[in-house]
Amino acid sequence: MVRRRRRTRTAAARDAAELAEEERLMAIRHYKETSVLKPVSPSTHSDDWPCFLLSDATVHHRDGSLANQLHVDLEGPFVVRGKLELEKDNERYLVHRHMKTRSLRIQIEASHAFSVGAKDDSLSIPVVWASGEAGWFEIIPAQRYQRICDEMFQGVCLHYSLLDQYEAALEKLHKSKKKKKATIADIPLDLEEMLFQI
Repeated sequence: MVRRRRRTRTAAARDAAELAEEERLMAIRHYKETSVLKPVSPSTHSDDWPCFLLSDATVHHRDGSLANQLHVDLEGPFVVRGKLELEKDNERYLVHRHMKTRSLRIQIEASHAFSVGAKDDSLSIPVVWASGEAGWFEIIPAQRYQRICDEMFQGVCLHYSLLDQYEAALEKLHKSKKKKKATIADIPLDLEEMLFQI
């Protein structure tokens, strides 16, 4: 009796399944951001914009392919989609106050900027925000966007690690009596040495 091998899912079949899932998600209705949330006044500084939570989020190029939000300055503007998780104190930003739904799928038509930070001081949990017309949207990635989001989080961690090293070296220079007015340009740090410390 000849045994047959069990068929495994090929890469093409996986790609087809991922494409089908992508098409299913694209078919889900996303409301325009400005039909749900009030736009921020142009005179309001971006540091004072309201912050919202966007779960199951993805960031796309105009052609629909996934994009890294940290590249928005070079390749954007991007389209951002996700489920708006509205907290009680953010209900005042709703276009229609009677929209009491706590989660609604929205689409930001043109995200032009990003912001980065950390949920705590240790930077164990980095955060990336995408800009929209109504404010900043924290990106909590969808499963299919997780790989790109992990790359963004690594970039954020690297950025803050290098910044911490420069700030520590600058503080050391300021403590010396001769270099009270030193700037970052005065810091003699070797880039290779800094990267090995990370």
